[in-house]
Amino acid sequence: MRWSRFARIGLYLAIAGPSVGLAQNSQCQPFSGTEGNLCNAAIDGLRIYQPVVGQLISGGNPELGRVGMLGGLGHFAVTFRANVAQVNLPSDGYDGSSNIVPAGDDVTAPEPTVDLAVGLYGGMESGFLAIDLLGALQLLPGNSDNITIDPGSASIGGVALGFGAGVRVGLAGNDTSPFAATVSLMWRQLPTYSYTSGAYAFGTDLTATNLRAVLGWHASVFSVGFGGGVDWYSGDGRAVFADPSLPLLPQSVAVDVATRRFLAFADVALVFPVVSLAFEVGYQFGEDEQLATTFEGLAPGDGLLFLSAGVRLGL
Repeated sequence: MRWSRFARIGLYLAIAGPSVGLAQNSQCQPFSGTEGNLCNAAIDGLRIYQPVVGQLISGGNPELGRVGMLGGLGHFAVTFRANVAQVNLPSDGYDGSSNIVPAGDDVTAPEPTVDLAVGLYGGMESGFLAIDLLGALQLLPGNSDNITIDPGSASIGGVALGFGAGVRVGLAGNDTSPFAATVSLMWRQLPTYSYTSGAYAFGTDLTATNLRAVLGWHASVFSVGFGGGVDWYSGDGRAVFADPSLPLLPQSVAVDVATRRFLAFADVALVFPVVSLAFEVGYQFGEDEQLATTFEGLAPGDGLLFLSAGVRLGL
């Protein structure tokens, strides 16, 4: 990982003013006052936004709009989808003078993804134990004023890539049944990304493990599915913040971040030969992370509404 960009933020910071420290993250115990607040803000920012990034790359249904299995060997599908959520970003003006980070802009965050599915085994007559192999490509938008992607990450045409792989197993449903039930498990990996906000910055890679169950119904050209699941997110991160007494030598602490989120979603699709149009609405349930920092505009335990839309091609 390249953290030299973070170190350069110390050259441009002018931070002043004492604060009364509240409960701190363990990595921030050596620091107090402004330093302690900035340290906590960087670590807590990483903890509160990691599930947001994880949800954007994962979505709900691992194959958008699909409510059953592919049907064994010779069947495949490629889905071009976009996952979208509205996210409140912290203000760039936060200087560590208190443990309250002002709210910044509400932004609509899109994440384009390519879902892949290949039929492996058709299962029993009822569809039980049918097996599909799953894959995913996460296309990461380019660098912005606040967000950067590790320049050493895999990329195509300047677009950084994340990868995913998994398996889906049929519980019920075959070609003649209008109902279907499936479970799936996927693993996804993102390269290191970083977020810089005024006097502090944080960054991490991201591993997401997605467990899903989907119940669906299809008839004629319509299909409807309802699902739920749980995601586990982890990453090796780093928080960087300016030392006001040594502005040329910002402080840096390592952060291992791991959390879990539950979610529910509903899909609807128009299914035609070869081409399908699919839409999804879902909700990631929040958890109170017991943060030392208060982020205005983000209440403890807030959930996340997300939407997906895409086109599926397959046989």
